[in-house]
This record gives sequence, C-alpha cells and structure tokens, in this order.
Amino acid sequence: MLLATPVQFIIGKQFYVGAYKALRNGSANMDVLAVMGSTSAF
Repeated sequence: MLLATPVQFIIGKQFYVGAYKALRNGSANMDVLAVMGSTSAF
C-alpha cells in the first residue's frame, strides 16, 4: 500500500485530470476507463 499510493495518485495524476475534464463535459474517454480500472484495483 505504501508503494502503490504514490504510483496511483502522483504518476497517475494525468489520468485523473483527463477523466475529470471528460466527465465534466459529459463524455467518457480512455482516461475514464484507466482511472476506473486502476482505482478499483487499488
């Protein structure tokens, strides 16, 4: 958990930002899929 947290939220920040922007515009893109998959695995 200690090693996975920085990877999830620091390295994966670009995916979270892209997913937020896509969902705010009412669409879903590959960033949303990546965030959903990595967050559920986390």
